[in-house]
Amino acid sequence: MFNAFYQLDEHPFTAEIAHKWLYLGESHREALAHLSYGIEQTGGFLLLTGAEGSGKTSVLTTFLKQLPENTDVAVIRNPAVSETELLANLCDELSVSYAEKSLKHLIDRLSEYLLVNHQKERHTLVVIDDAQHLSEKVLEQLRLLTNLETDTTKLLQIILIGRPELQQHLNQNALRQIAQRITMRFKLAPLNLTDTRELIENRLRASGHHEPLFNKTAIKLIYQYSGGNPGKVNQICGRALMIGYGQSSRQIDAKIAHLAIKDALGIETRQVKYSNLYLVVASISLVSLFAFALFMMITPQKNLRSVENGETKSTRKPPIHAPIEKINSERIREPSNNRLVQSDHSDSSIALPEPSQAVEAKLLVNNLLLTTPSESLDTKQANFPVKIADTLDLIQVVNIPPQADKPLQKWYVVQVYAGQNQPKNLERFSCGDYKLVIRHHTNSIFITSPNLTLAEAKTFKQTINSRCQLDSWVKPLPTSWRDPLTARSN
Repeated sequence: MFNAFYQLDEHPFTAEIAHKWLYLGESHREALAHLSYGIEQTGGFLLLTGAEGSGKTSVLTTFLKQLPENTDVAVIRNPAVSETELLANLCDELSVSYAEKSLKHLIDRLSEYLLVNHQKERHTLVVIDDAQHLSEKVLEQLRLLTNLETDTTKLLQIILIGRPELQQHLNQNALRQIAQRITMRFKLAPLNLTDTRELIENRLRASGHHEPLFNKTAIKLIYQYSGGNPGKVNQICGRALMIGYGQSSRQIDAKIAHLAIKDALGIETRQVKYSNLYLVVASISLVSLFAFALFMMITPQKNLRSVENGETKSTRKPPIHAPIEKINSERIREPSNNRLVQSDHSDSSIALPEPSQAVEAKLLVNNLLLTTPSESLDTKQANFPVKIADTLDLIQVVNIPPQADKPLQKWYVVQVYAGQNQPKNLERFSCGDYKLVIRHHTNSIFITSPNLTLAEAKTFKQTINSRCQLDSWVKPLPTSWRDPLTARSN
């Protein structure tokens, strides 16, 4: 589909293993050297491990092409079989005939073959891919086969290739005799940034494209999110070509790379997250404008004039007032040396007046207060005074003395969006063990402390968002709430 657009002879990032596409990074070359050295030694097991997609098959393909001509090889790619089936597969791979599929008969035929092969000065090698699927019984049978030897050399060598769990499997106490016979172990490491770039360019050249197609930033992103895994690099690059073709882009840049990473690996990159956030913010803004317009349309003109003058009377239920009790200095403790102290919720409740319609109209414009205050709670409460401490793993509350020198016009409140479900109690809105509630509407909670500044409110908002997983916004405190809070602080 995109081959003609990018002037490619064929798909450069297919999962197919072809010699022209083979690329060996630094770790792959080291693994190849270890295997080549290992088979020159006398018998035993060789072990090669690596994560899925790390390039084990590429190393194996290259290794088999470099073997001496006097080497007979049996490659087993599906080892999740019984002992008898595995031995029968070995006979088939080595062209050894057998009359029946009994364990003893198959062992005898393989033993005869190994002795004859040694007399012909030929070497016999067994390679088992996906060896992490081998059972303990099959591994033990392979160990017994390696017991065949002359005075100077063993007649059979076995290479086990698998994922990292193969190493853990062989470390079991029941398999310690096999572990003792492993003469070489190597674990493939991820590609570095240079190897990643060369892998991409090598695949493109092999497919007929010789000009730079992926820019440097895109390659860095692919390396970062693939972890240097060749299989994942190929997945991302293949997806990037599809996206680039769809956008008619002649070069794969960072934007396309971000989208390809998300599609290929299911990983939300930072750019994608931010893009989604922008969409959410834009949607909220649009809904807010629509809601305000709807509010203005359905409000009678007389009430609108009253709202503008701040003189309208509320037709809703009157607010439920809780008595303002005297502050118990023993129960609300003053901080000393910046130590955290617990805020007693029962002594921190005060009655707040119902905001005027003008105030609610302003809050409506700012952030969708589309419903009237809920009367489901006993009182409309304020936790007083509160401030979030950022130094602890859990959110805690400290009592802080009000700072009278701060002007009232800088008093802010944090509105917390609590979702559509009406809570039965205030525990839903607690951070840690502390209730942080001023005023409860159907979808919102309002939180503050005396003369809370804009900077402090923003810090508090960030803490609420990150640690309580609640959306929140900073707003100016309604004027009608200042007097009760100020009276309480004095």
